[in-house]
Amino acid sequence: MATAASAMAARQLASKSSLGDSSVIKRMTSIEVLIPATQQDRGTFYFPDDNLLRTKTITGIFVQRQADDTNEITKSCNGYSLIPNAALERMFVTIETDNVNVIQKVPLSFFAGGSFDRDQKLLYIRGFNPTKSQITTGDPAGVAAALTDGVDYAVQILFTYED
Repeated sequence: MATAASAMAARQLASKSSLGDSSVIKRMTSIEVLIPATQQDRGTFYFPDDNLLRTKTITGIFVQRQADDTNEITKSCNGYSLIPNAALERMFVTIETDNVNVIQKVPLSFFAGGSFDRDQKLLYIRGFNPTKSQITTGDPAGVAAALTDGVDYAVQILFTYED
């Protein structure tokens, strides 16, 4: 059910790591990168600053696709419509630490599962800096054409991180 999945994604989950140092706590949280109706042809959308994720070690990423049916999630955690799959397929993500591009223009769809797939892509990124990370498109007009005029959208990204 969409409500239960949203609640699970929005809250932090803690568990002891089964690998390496058993004192490491793994957590999960999500952010949404807004695609405002007035700026859909802009081409670059920055991650919001998130004090939960700033300087943390990211161990996994998952991008929520728009629903294929009515039993799936259709809204972000703050109520924005999820970016349509046709637009998602034209977007790329760059993830940075303070001084290094760790992921450089990788297709956003690489991190998105299928309709019922919830597998995260495992990563190990130390010192994550959300303010230097972004989603870009090489085809702003194509992205804007896949969106409904006047509707604010969001890309919902779930992160697993070490505290």
